[in-house]
Amino acid sequence: MSTKSTPKKTEKKDVEIKDVEMKEETSEKSQAELDTLTIDDIKEQIIVIEKSVVNKEPRFVMRVLRQLASTRRRLNDSVLRQLIKNHMSDSYDFKATLLGYLTPQHAGEDKPQYKSILTDTYVHLLTLIYLLDNSRINDAVPCAQA
Repeated sequence: MSTKSTPKKTEKKDVEIKDVEMKEETSEKSQAELDTLTIDDIKEQIIVIEKSVVNKEPRFVMRVLRQLASTRRRLNDSVLRQLIKNHMSDSYDFKATLLGYLTPQHAGEDKPQYKSILTDTYVHLLTLIYLLDNSRINDAVPCAQA
């Protein structure tokens, strides 16, 4: 009888291991999906900021700032790295400095899509908020002074 129970135990362990692996894959997928959704939301916010620059209407920027509370909860290194690389103009002096505050990642670089100083400032603000939320005060002080 003990030989019959051993295969079942082994089979049960295999199923548990597979379940754990599936949960890890699901959590990785869900984090990647959340990052994509966050980036898409911030892209929409940047479009609204650009609209504010073109129309010279500050109320559009206020709309973006009202969404800041929900946006800050979803920020992480990978989201900010993509935003800095893709949405800050190369002429922005502190682009390399901001990338230095985040963990390095090897990803392809795209050319910036937006050229407004308000867009650069908004991404800089998001990076500063992220550093403060994660208690990285030593990094946040020079970031704020930049």
